[in-house]
Amino acid sequence: IDDGETPREAGVRELEEEIGTSAVEIVGETAGWIAYDFPPDIPGRIGEKWRGQRQKWLACRFTGSETAIDLATQHPEFDAWKWVEIAAVPSLIVPFKRASYEAVISELAPLVARLTGSARD
Repeated sequence: IDDGETPREAGVRELEEEIGTSAVEIVGETAGWIAYDFPPDIPGRIGEKWRGQRQKWLACRFTGSETAIDLATQHPEFDAWKWVEIAAVPSLIVPFKRASYEAVISELAPLVARLTGSARD
């Protein structure tokens, strides 16, 4: 989150930077912050300044067309994307982040299910 930005503003900015679109409606957010530590072998790759991350998570409804998603951003972070059931997400994440993803899903999946009739979004 940049200075002067709210978590919601930062989330929309990050979507634009990472997947090339900000076509979303924010429908909820985690009550608190979700944190994880990097494993010992990672800090050497990113410097000693960062030991982990503390994040605020947002539940968003995608409002654009799938052609609006463009992973060829200025600083690409992804090489592919697909829609998956929310329960499948932790199995797709590197192991050191899984507990944080499980916490986010535990908190936000009921909201997503109420709004969409499923937990896919």
